[in-house]
Amino acid sequence: MNTEMVSKDTTIPHSSFRIRRDEERKIAFIVKFSQYLESNFHRQNLTVKNVANELGVSSRDLNRKCRLFLNSTSKEFLDGFRINEAIQLVQQGNALGNIAFDIGYSSHVSFCRNFKKRFGCSPSNYYEVFLKNMR
Repeated sequence: MNTEMVSKDTTIPHSSFRIRRDEERKIAFIVKFSQYLESNFHRQNLTVKNVANELGVSSRDLNRKCRLFLNSTSKEFLDGFRINEAIQLVQQGNALGNIAFDIGYSSHVSFCRNFKKRFGCSPSNYYEVFLKNMR
C-alpha cells in the first residue's frame, strides 16, 4: 500500500470534521444571536455590550463573529433586525409614529435615519408606496 495515499486519506476525514464543526459553531452562534434579538429588540436600552454579555462573549468578539459570519457589525445587524421588524409593522397597518419606539429606538430621528440608510427612502415614503401597491 502506498503511504502517500494513506496519509492523504487520513487527513481528509480530519479536515472535513473540522469544517463541519466550524459550520455547527457558526450556525449555533447565528441562531443564539437571532433568538436573543427576537426576544429583546424592542428594548430601548439594548446595546452591543448588553447583547455580548448575554451571549457570554466580549463586545469585540461579538463584532468579530458578526463580521465573519454575517458580513456586518453587530450594531448594523441589530439595526437591520429592527428595521425589518418595522417593515412588518408597517405592512400590518401600525401607525408610523409608534413604530420607532415599538422596535426599540429611543428617537424617531435615529429610526428614520437608519430606515433611509437601508431602503433609500423615509418610512413615510415607504408607507405611501406600500399603500399604493396594496390597492
